[in-house]
Amino acid sequence: MSLATTNNRLQIPHGEKLRQWLAREKKQVVYRYRLTLFGFITLALIFITGFAAIQSGANLVYFLFGLLIATFITHGIVSPRNVRGLDIQRVLPAKVTAGQEARIILRIRNRHRFLPVSSLLISDFTDKKAIVGKAPCPVIPPGESLETSYATVHQIFQKRGLVHFRSALVSSRFPFSFIERSAEHELAGEVIVLPRTYSIDGNWQLRLGGQGETAHRRRGAGIDLHSLREYTEGEPARQIHWKTSARARRLIVAEREREERNRIVITLVDVVPVPTDELKQLFERAVTLTASLALFLLRKGFDVGLRTSTLTISPRNDRDHADRILRALALVELRDGTTKWEDNSSPQLLVIYADGQAKMGGQYQAVEDARLWYLDGNVLRKRVSS
Repeated sequence: MSLATTNNRLQIPHGEKLRQWLAREKKQVVYRYRLTLFGFITLALIFITGFAAIQSGANLVYFLFGLLIATFITHGIVSPRNVRGLDIQRVLPAKVTAGQEARIILRIRNRHRFLPVSSLLISDFTDKKAIVGKAPCPVIPPGESLETSYATVHQIFQKRGLVHFRSALVSSRFPFSFIERSAEHELAGEVIVLPRTYSIDGNWQLRLGGQGETAHRRRGAGIDLHSLREYTEGEPARQIHWKTSARARRLIVAEREREERNRIVITLVDVVPVPTDELKQLFERAVTLTASLALFLLRKGFDVGLRTSTLTISPRNDRDHADRILRALALVELRDGTTKWEDNSSPQLLVIYADGQAKMGGQYQAVEDARLWYLDGNVLRKRVSS
């Protein structure tokens, strides 16, 4: 690449390749090396054979001494290139649930034009320098990419919340395992760990008064017939009741009953005067109960919403609504302070993590105390109060 000068100022040519090179250079990569046990033993043998060659003057000992030195130097020349010239990309899963296995994908690209890289081991680190998992990478031909992955049940995935990744460490002992070379790539990333969910005892639905979808005696776009009337010009033809129109010899329109879903708002108390350790444990139980009840009600056809002191999710029942609620519950935290709860939504389902003494406005259909629920296998059941 040639550099031109104009008025004694250095002019760097523009181009896509230059921009890519500058982008790669901005990424911080830290290179390290350490002597392995095998390398330490080899160095000791080099010194021993060298001393023996000087003392004995035997050609065979000199040959062995030279062979050991040549092998060690060859390793020192080849090994650094094996961890350089690499691009790494981490692909985090779209959904991770607390307590379940997470699979993380790593994509490695070899930028070398002529030389392959071999025997790599990629270690993934969090922002607290904890190793999440390791993935091997045998051989990457020049100019090509390879995808590897690892499955982990690391402790950072055992509880809900936001997990931050910091870097990926590429290490290799190729070719002779004397020295371990490594390159730490700055590779930030984050993933939301959703709260655990369990099945809900089927008897609990009896307290809700039926299924989530009900027919109202009003006109709408439902299925059941509400009434018949004469056709008005401009109305869509699909509303015409053709059999009745044939008998009456005039166009008759069929009006349907409107079907609406029952709306449930789950309110989670996340503010207490003093968040003690006991209340924090009860709060985690309440989050699990809230998530489980939300999925249960969505499957039953209810429009489900969520309310805390800092957010409100309107009741819905579309394909992505469950993830929307679970992601919000994954990030909610118990806070200290006081708040005034006001909501005109009706009915409401209040999930109380403590003793049910929190002051809340609005009408509600049920008050649930997380302490009254227990886990039976994979099913949450409620104790019958005496």
